[in-house]
Amino acid sequence: MSASLNPVRLNAIKSQTLNIAGIKNLAEKDCRFLSFLIIEKTRMGISEITLKRIFGFSISKFPPSLLSLNTLAVYCGYESWDKFCLAEYEPFAAEAPSTNCFDNSLIQALIDMEIPVGIIDAQDANLVVLTCNKTFIKTIAGNPKQDVKGLSLFRALGLQEDDDKSNLLIKACQKAIGIRSKVHMLPFECSKPSPVFYNRQSNWWDIEITPVVADGFVKFLVARIHDITDKVLLRDDIEQAIMKELTMAEDLAVTNVKLNRALTDLEESHRELLQTKTQLEELTLNLEKHVAERTKLFMESESRQRILIENAPVAIAILKGPDHIIETANQQIISCWGKNTDVLGQPLAVALPELEGQPFIAILDEVRRSGIAYVNAELQSVLKFDGVMQTRYFDMIYQPIQHLPGITDCIFIIATDITDHVMARLKLEQSEAMLRLALSAVRIGSWSFDLVTRKLNYNPIYAEILGWDKDEPLSNELVLGQVPGEYREKLKMVATAAIANGTDYDFKYAFKRFNDGRIIWLSGTGKISPVIDGENRIFSGIIREVPCDAADQKSNMIPHFYRTN
Repeated sequence: MSASLNPVRLNAIKSQTLNIAGIKNLAEKDCRFLSFLIIEKTRMGISEITLKRIFGFSISKFPPSLLSLNTLAVYCGYESWDKFCLAEYEPFAAEAPSTNCFDNSLIQALIDMEIPVGIIDAQDANLVVLTCNKTFIKTIAGNPKQDVKGLSLFRALGLQEDDDKSNLLIKACQKAIGIRSKVHMLPFECSKPSPVFYNRQSNWWDIEITPVVADGFVKFLVARIHDITDKVLLRDDIEQAIMKELTMAEDLAVTNVKLNRALTDLEESHRELLQTKTQLEELTLNLEKHVAERTKLFMESESRQRILIENAPVAIAILKGPDHIIETANQQIISCWGKNTDVLGQPLAVALPELEGQPFIAILDEVRRSGIAYVNAELQSVLKFDGVMQTRYFDMIYQPIQHLPGITDCIFIIATDITDHVMARLKLEQSEAMLRLALSAVRIGSWSFDLVTRKLNYNPIYAEILGWDKDEPLSNELVLGQVPGEYREKLKMVATAAIANGTDYDFKYAFKRFNDGRIIWLSGTGKISPVIDGENRIFSGIIREVPCDAADQKSNMIPHFYRTN
């Protein structure tokens, strides 16, 4: 090859090839058609696989061969690849992206937005980070002062050069360059340093790669990274919050298990009903050819649907037309309404007059108008039972059913009565508030320690007793470091035995307060609590300051460096 392969030249021949072929945005499936056009015009072969590698749809460790480049050059009207480089693109041979273009105050203001933004050199095979804002650094590294400029993108994200995640990231960047359009990656799991425990913690990111075209070439890539870790780990956070309290935790866990099972049954029933609807639509399309067979299958399917609805473990109804006529309702939803089968065939507003002034009819009207399902995991309603108005809570789904696109024929209602669960949760919240007030009144500190995540949770009284007045959270290691050596070992032995045997933990020990260095005596009690699946992982309890016994004040019981203060 008479001239070295420059990314600018490669982008130029790719752009000119697409222009001649009349392809504005190249998709992976278009590579076969482009191969046919090139062979037809040049009588020179270039395979679909080779084109996918050149345009970034497949990862390749090697640059395109001279034969492939010559073929593209001939297709674009040049004698060879060397002629193409010398004739049209020699002025760009030594060009390299300049970071001076980021000195402009307007560009700097754009990258200093709250959205994490990094600008990548698209012409460098290592995808070097040219510049980025502080939010980008904080998102990927956890330290806004860390400098990632000059690093490759995958090194900046803490990835190894040849692992699967790096290959996915490189492939996404190559695809953005090849198709000259934004590429949105699937949720991406990485790790960054933990600010508390000096190790790396798992994080989930949403990454967008946007190409920047200048003078006809993709010169830069704009990488936007959104931290979605909180959304992904939301379920874990909820479970940890539930495990903070010593009482009612097991009862609430059992309730949640039952609710999850009910939701699973609901999803399975919903899938079966949708499958039945699909079967009915397929039978309708073959009406002309198989009238008799279609009628038989339809009747069987309709009968099966009625049986499924009537025997479903959740409340189900079908409302038809703009007046929401109750066409079908199983016994469970009729019981939830506090009615009988007389409501069938009536408009919902007539069958349940107590709904007046409540938002349900308006919600149903909007679902019918928009064709978008309404889902509410805790919908409050007031219904009449035995002549008495009662507040009830439901996990509610209003699913529009459309036999023709854009036209809602009826609305499928699926409801699960969760009143008992909600009331139990409200009672638990009230109990938690009372417990916190009681602990605060008697100056008792409460704590819980997750044996898996190693996270220590505590109330303000706990920190006040230990003399911790800093903003950053306490760790288990810091607390143990303030316990004298002999008491520290005994404390560990007692706690380890309580965790292993499932027994209560009760121990009295000395402690050096963090802020003033004063030696105090603490009485601590605790126990190990199981999670839903029976695994013991939450060790929790309380502490309180107690008077010092004379025997505890012996000089040989507390190391010298604790007594000097």
